Amino acid sequence: MSSLKQLRPMKLIDVRTADGSRHFLRMPKAFPAQAIAEHLTGLEGARLLSFFAGGVTEAYVDFTYQGYRFQIRNGGQEYMFFVDDPSCSDVLLLAVAYHFHQLLSD
Repeated sequence: MSSLKQLRPMKLIDVRTADGSRHFLRMPKAFPAQAIAEHLTGLEGARLLSFFAGGVTEAYVDFTYQGYRFQIRNGGQEYMFFVDDPSCSDVLLLAVAYHFHQLLSD
């Protein structure tokens, strides 16, 4: 990943879901879900587990990274990012967040 110092500071959110996962990021839906799945290949060590895009309103990307499982889901006009283990460090969550934030600036 390019230098994180060049990107503006990003604030993570910490919302726990009913299944115990952590909702840590919202991102505007400014690109198709396919672009997320393709951009994942640039996150060194990430492994795509599943991808689904069912038209305009439903999409998700499930992947693992550094031993944690992540999900990106379409939430209307935004993408919502989750990590299954809420004890995942903010440093790792920020690495994921900044990686996908690059899609907004491309």
